Amino acid sequence: MDTKGNNCHTVGFLYGVNGKSLHRYCKDFMSDFSDWNQKSHAEDYL
Repeated sequence: MDTKGNNCHTVGFLYGVNGKSLHRYCKDFMSDFSDWNQKSHAEDYL
């Protein structure tokens, strides 16, 4: 069984969609990062 994750560009290539658009969709719509309550100070720990 393959346990490696695939990035959006690879998945997009495999399914015939634009990987950049798929990445943007995942980031903007599927992720709840914009509603994350600790977002304001997250950059302090990077």
